[in-house]
Amino acid sequence: MALGKKKTEEQGFGEPVVAETKSKKPMLIMVLVVVAVIVFTCTLAFGKKIMAKDKGKKAVVVEKGTIIPLDEFLVNLSDSGSDHFLKVAMALEFTKKSGKTPETIKEEAPRLRDAVLAVLGTKSRDDVAKVDGRAKLKDEIKANVNKALGEDDVLNVYYTNFVTQ
Repeated sequence: MALGKKKTEEQGFGEPVVAETKSKKPMLIMVLVVVAVIVFTCTLAFGKKIMAKDKGKKAVVVEKGTIIPLDEFLVNLSDSGSDHFLKVAMALEFTKKSGKTPETIKEEAPRLRDAVLAVLGTKSRDDVAKVDGRAKLKDEIKANVNKALGEDDVLNVYYTNFVTQ
């Protein structure tokens, strides 16, 4: 019998079956090393690509300013053939840069309320019944109020009361 081979059992015609006993560990280690090198190279290349994109962009940090509550809104929802309404109270968070205070907002209150009412009046009960619909409504209110002010002064819209019937 040759080295590295061992006799296991005989086949049906009296010929011995020979199995190799060489270890496959070195081959497995080499495959793992090659895979690790490929993964590392791809990660490195992808990371450099992302970093190159990010170099051109500067992070914009907007300082949060005053949160100013608005009076409550009561609007009919746009459901056809039904009498559903929305009662909502909210507060607007302005940027620090805007310098908005409760006193300065009093002068602009009619314009702000009109911008909010313009959005609320277009909604149906289904539009505001789910969480994602309410989040979308916040975004629309923020965009419309910023448009009415002529600047991006509003950072966030916070609901303090939200009731539909």
